[in-house]
Amino acid sequence: MADQTFYRDEIIAMSPRNFDEAKIAAEELKDGNPTIVNFSQLTPEERIWAIHYLNGVAFALDGTTREIGSQVFLFAPANVTVDFDK
Repeated sequence: MADQTFYRDEIIAMSPRNFDEAKIAAEELKDGNPTIVNFSQLTPEERIWAIHYLNGVAFALDGTTREIGSQVFLFAPANVTVDFDK
């Protein structure tokens, strides 16, 4: 069988209103989907917990976390290259 390359053409974007909705981003990340999360609708305390939680998920998956805006982060699994230098 020939080598096959699979390219995802989907990035999940969400703006959770509470910590439980932020957990959905973790599930997307675990499923291999790069996810952009806007944390602006969370309380400051929930925002800190959610960012730390998703950072932990990304770390456990050898993924990447990048702040791409004010209270907006990109979480990407290990199979997705994130390059902001270009």
